[in-house]
Amino acid sequence: MKPEQYQRVREVYHRVCDEPPSQWGRLLEEICSGDVELRGHVERLLEIETREPGFLESPPPPPPVEAPERVGRYRIVRLIGEGGMGVVYEAEQDDPKRRVALKLIRPGMVSPKLLQRFRHEAQVLGQLRHQGIAQIYEAGTEDRGQGGQPYFAMELVTGRLLPEYAESQNLGTRDRLELVARVCDALHHAHQKGVIHRDLKPGNILVEAGGRPKILDFGVARATDADIQTVTMHTDVGELVGTVPYMSPEQASGEPEALDIRSDIYAIGVITYELLAGRLPYEIQNRAIYEAVRVIREEEPSRLSSVSKVYRGDVETIVAKALEKDKDRRYQSAAELAADIRRYLHDEPIAARPASTMYQLGKFARRNKAVVAATLVVFLGLAGATSVATGFAVSESRQRDRAEREVEVGQAIIAFLAEMLSAPNPWGSEGGEAGDREVRVVDVLDHAADGLDTAFADQPEVEAAIRTTLGTTYRQLGAMDEAQAHLERALALHTAEVGERHARTLHTMSELGLLYGGQSRYDEAAAMLSRVLEIHRQDVGNDHPLTLTAITNLAGLYSDGRYDEAVALGEEGLAIARRVLGEDHPETITAMGVVATAYFQVGRIEESLALHQEVLADRRRFLGPDHPDTIGAMNNTADTLKELGRFEESEALFEQALVAVTRFVGEDHPQTLMTLNNLVSLYTQRKRYEKAEPLAVKGLEAQRRVLGDDHRSTLIAVSRLARLYADLKRLDDAEPLYLEALDGSRRGLGERHPDTMVYMQNLATFYRENGRYEEAEPLFVEAVALARELQGDQHPTTLAITFNLGKLYSLQKRHDDAAPLYEKAVTGARQALPEGHWHVGVFLSDYGSCLSNQGHHQQAEAALLEAHEILLAALGEDHTRTRNAIKSIVAAYERGDQPEAAAAWQARLPVEQDVTANP
Repeated sequence: MKPEQYQRVREVYHRVCDEPPSQWGRLLEEICSGDVELRGHVERLLEIETREPGFLESPPPPPPVEAPERVGRYRIVRLIGEGGMGVVYEAEQDDPKRRVALKLIRPGMVSPKLLQRFRHEAQVLGQLRHQGIAQIYEAGTEDRGQGGQPYFAMELVTGRLLPEYAESQNLGTRDRLELVARVCDALHHAHQKGVIHRDLKPGNILVEAGGRPKILDFGVARATDADIQTVTMHTDVGELVGTVPYMSPEQASGEPEALDIRSDIYAIGVITYELLAGRLPYEIQNRAIYEAVRVIREEEPSRLSSVSKVYRGDVETIVAKALEKDKDRRYQSAAELAADIRRYLHDEPIAARPASTMYQLGKFARRNKAVVAATLVVFLGLAGATSVATGFAVSESRQRDRAEREVEVGQAIIAFLAEMLSAPNPWGSEGGEAGDREVRVVDVLDHAADGLDTAFADQPEVEAAIRTTLGTTYRQLGAMDEAQAHLERALALHTAEVGERHARTLHTMSELGLLYGGQSRYDEAAAMLSRVLEIHRQDVGNDHPLTLTAITNLAGLYSDGRYDEAVALGEEGLAIARRVLGEDHPETITAMGVVATAYFQVGRIEESLALHQEVLADRRRFLGPDHPDTIGAMNNTADTLKELGRFEESEALFEQALVAVTRFVGEDHPQTLMTLNNLVSLYTQRKRYEKAEPLAVKGLEAQRRVLGDDHRSTLIAVSRLARLYADLKRLDDAEPLYLEALDGSRRGLGERHPDTMVYMQNLATFYRENGRYEEAEPLFVEAVALARELQGDQHPTTLAITFNLGKLYSLQKRHDDAAPLYEKAVTGARQALPEGHWHVGVFLSDYGSCLSNQGHHQQAEAALLEAHEILLAALGEDHTRTRNAIKSIVAAYERGDQPEAAAAWQARLPVEQDVTANP
């Protein structure tokens, strides 16, 4: 090639390479104008650039040189491999005696960019300690008369490339998937350290003897860990780093700010597809690079089942989720992908679900914009994100005074939040229309999040703090998936930068624990919040406000099942708050609300109401009538009034809360919908069907619109509307809704989730109430077995389902089958619940009736009288459950031929009111 030709090729190459790859084809067509030779040269350079970024800025490779006898304290044994930037030798280390892989930059090749990349790889590997990642031992420089020659020694991995190993061992599907799961374990470790590989492919995964895979070549990894910020690779706009067939759509688009750990998840998806199918999911061989990029960005991968039907079902679903073009729909971590693979291998239900029809239609619309343009109007929000002007080198700041560092971090955070979040908040602010506030804050949050990957690339503490704020706000808005992504990333950054015991790390752990609790991931939530409390007790003592917050958070979580612990912790926290902070402090009021909730759960309803009313009065006094915390207190107080049968007061308070929350955050806000559902439940219980039905239908429509058909809150609304229709005897309307709730929970949460178990019981109860006993029984039996497996024999939900199965047998006059179930429910409730809890009274009442039907009149009388005593003390004489207990006593005395006793108890029944309760 003549010099002028070379210069022209170089000019075109640089012009095209500076643009996103999606534009390369159009630019080449315009610039080359039919010059096939020029275009061919440029396309070849672009392809090389994807494999070896920056190669054109480096001098051409010198001729091969003889292998040195020694480098530092390493004796060279043989050449393993060589590339454009360096060579790799097998070497023997003197002390300790071991074989290593020694990587050197070629003599004369030490350009600034290649040296940066080389050192970067060494430092990245130095951060990683995992059996599935080749370990670095030492880095240094050897002067061999041609200037300093950098090198590093690392673990010598002997084995076969992943596909070759699978073929040589004739591995089946399950063994291949187990290998992928192990690769995911190693990758997750790297991600937790803030390292994104960016060039995962079969050629970078070796499998040792015994089936141990190891990930190699972190040379183009992007690291966000603070210790290696100064050598992090920053790609320019449009620069492709990685190997095209394994690139995610966002990576292939040349958008470095869009890359995160989910780009590596996509690469694992391609590797898995290829490992199982023997080919790539896209036909991009022999295509120009810009055309390959277009395919990856726009075309759907071939279904795995098109290769073999054996992959139909869970395997295809797992791989498809990893290959989602929308990274928010992929697995959000390598650990999630590994967990789903292992669920499949253990014959357990996987978490991934096939894409819904609506989602598939949405993808069709995006691929065919011209077709839908006439019917859809797309509103785009603000583009980009604001970067913070203040910056500091983390490695240097660690040597400064701690106070100075905190000031710098705080200034950067304040600058960012002032720019992005100062005007709106999730509940609105002074002035303006309430409906617009939520829209503005969501837009601001989304766009702020979009810029975080690059805005603070060298300020991990700032990024972590802002992600915590964003995650918390998303959680309060009900956007749980977005909240989880930010909070988990923030926790990884904080832990890596300042350690687990730092205040910011602990705050993020608390927020993540609360999020997990809201997602019903109770074990993870309890572990997270317990660890926060443990550290605060050790580091700042029991009386510190941070410890108090940790106590109330954990007590609030325990109120969802671990009742005795909730009461004990809650009372401890309230005592500390009153002593240290005073009665009117916000933390004291919060602690009071936690105790009130715990009392409610253990049946201390009157005490619960007194505390809830005190909290509500304080909230109104200090925060005003329309503050979100005030509205929450209104809901809690109204719910407690309902439990005590004080329906008029409860209804008035729920209605006030609904008006207030709708006015300030709009009709579609999750808090509004929750309040609406509470009011629907009360109207239904009071047989105020004319009010309940339109509100329930309206609420369900909003849930579907805002959260989707299978969201947990939507399914709750579906179930409540089903209950309403069942009470109205609109059975043809009720049954499909009961089935929808159960099927939706199975799809979204799985067969073995507690919600699925509850919806199974609800459907069984519906069948029982309508005489469809044969259909009800298998559902009840399955629900009881599932409850025992998931929650144990003594959990209140297990006891309730056991009781309801007994009730079914009683209605079938199978009293001998019912009696042991009632007895188990009563015995378990006495052990699990506090003395005098009304659940014990309800269980005893039905058990007594069963004993009476069996002819055990003395035992029946004792049980029924005790049941009445408990319900009278807990709920009062006018409560529906207390009246029902009296009716059971009357029936038992009549059955036992004691008419005078029956008449006496009949006379004790209060005048019937227009209220009812669902047992």
